[in-house]
Amino acid sequence: SAAPPSKKIRYLTITVVLLALTLTLLYLLLPRSSYRLVVRVPAAVKSDVFLNQKPLSPLKEDSLFSEYRLEDQSAGRYELLVEPARLTEMKSVAYSRYKPFRQTLDISGPDTLFQFTVHFDTLYTITPLADGLYPSIDPDGEKIAYIKDGAITGGSANEKKLYLFDLKEGSERELVLRRRDLYRDNWEWDRPYLRDNGRHLYLSGFNYNSGYVVLFLVDTESGAAREIPLGIKPKWLHYLPLAEQAGILVDRKWYSLSGEILQELPIEAPYQERLYYGGGKGVMYYLESEEKPAKSWLNLMHYDLDSGASRQVLKASYSSRPPYVSFSPGSNRLVMTDYSGMAIDFFSTIQLWAEQRFVSLTQPFLVRERPIASSFHKIEATADNRAEKIVFDYQRQVFLIDLPANLTLEALLEANPSY
Repeated sequence: SAAPPSKKIRYLTITVVLLALTLTLLYLLLPRSSYRLVVRVPAAVKSDVFLNQKPLSPLKEDSLFSEYRLEDQSAGRYELLVEPARLTEMKSVAYSRYKPFRQTLDISGPDTLFQFTVHFDTLYTITPLADGLYPSIDPDGEKIAYIKDGAITGGSANEKKLYLFDLKEGSERELVLRRRDLYRDNWEWDRPYLRDNGRHLYLSGFNYNSGYVVLFLVDTESGAAREIPLGIKPKWLHYLPLAEQAGILVDRKWYSLSGEILQELPIEAPYQERLYYGGGKGVMYYLESEEKPAKSWLNLMHYDLDSGASRQVLKASYSSRPPYVSFSPGSNRLVMTDYSGMAIDFFSTIQLWAEQRFVSLTQPFLVRERPIASSFHKIEATADNRAEKIVFDYQRQVFLIDLPANLTLEALLEANPSY
């Protein structure tokens, strides 16, 4: 017998519902024939965008994002690579550098519009801190010392002032010396050096009346400055202050702060008598290489005053001036300021040495800060004990290179594949 009308209606309803569910599932599960892909990249970061190794051009740009659009893309997996501007493309001194962005995009599903926004991880930053000259950072990495001259303060041509910058507080303060005679025109100060978590500052100055350099130890809280009597009267002085007031190294002699010679170091004569920070009671110095031509290579050595051990760290090439170095024993890394050019105008490049390799942190800076008959000035970057905070000056400004603690050499090399 025929089914009741009510049952027929129920069967028909169930059939329609099942068909609708089937069509819905097919719609959700089956890929679309084509998709529209939109990739948004922060406009503040100049970038090159590649999809499956093919370069893309932005079709829309505003103050926030640059949009890259692709029409009629089939379903599948796409490899997105966004390369921020390389070091050679940086036009200013201060900037933020970012890690290349990589992402596999899985384009599928019912929606025909697929949007993706890129978020960069910071590689490192270079920021201006203050107006100043001859900066040096305390090995603990918390304070920076530098000098301001009359061109910065708006005072007389021979004016000079000492300043300290606290990185934790983000502020500077003048360090006023109690010895007011050090501010007179007959004194010319050299680069100050901080030690002992910023408690002590070492300052050398050339006195035009006497005709020689005098070295001072300064208490950064009180401004009290006392002369360190070395018993010599040099016209110029290359020295290295040790931590915890352990003394001063000059050439191959270790002096106490009272001027007593504690030890004559059993090392060969450093090239140009220059000594560089080697961590704690360590000292870095160059020896002329026996390779030919000798003037193209220097052996960078490290000597430990406690153990008496000496070792070669690396072989440095140079064309005009020995590179300035700052060793970071906490990370076994080294920051080198390399120089190129033979004339008054020359280039300075700050590099990081790690795992037996170099990578540049800055583009070459053209230095034009030496009028005829003036004192010689060049960039000399100094680093903290872990080579995470690096300071330098350029055009009378103090800059900080801030490297994250987890930054690897591989990440730096990936961001600069040509270096």
